[in-house]
Amino acid sequence: MHMDGSTIRRLTNSTTVQVDNGDIAPSPDGNLIAFSSTRSDGSHYQIYAMNIDGSNVHQLTSSDQNYDPSWSPDGTQIAFVSTRDNGWYEIYVMNADGSNQHRLTLNDSFNSEPTWSPDGKQLFFNSDRSGSFQL
Repeated sequence: MHMDGSTIRRLTNSTTVQVDNGDIAPSPDGNLIAFSSTRSDGSHYQIYAMNIDGSNVHQLTSSDQNYDPSWSPDGTQIAFVSTRDNGWYEIYVMNADGSNQHRLTLNDSFNSEPTWSPDGKQLFFNSDRSGSFQL
């Protein structure tokens, strides 16, 4: 929709959950949207990307649970959260096309909400590794 709330348009159409807890991230150039959804099997959240008009939806992840997509400032990478390796919520990074997925954290804590620094050299994230959530 426009900033004034006019011209609301539906971008997805599925019988499963479309977006988890607001997990939607526009790319820096405004041409793409990354989001998490259970549309593939109805129970496992995966990261998807689509054009800003809702066309060309493609799945980027395919293992366990994946949430919280966050585009790098240059639009070449997406940070996200996954439970794929040890069942804990860990921070991962992948190329914008879904390739080269790799884990950045490894601990028995809840890590979430990765956010890139403006220069793209660091990731900030929320973690309860100290017993309470810290940045």
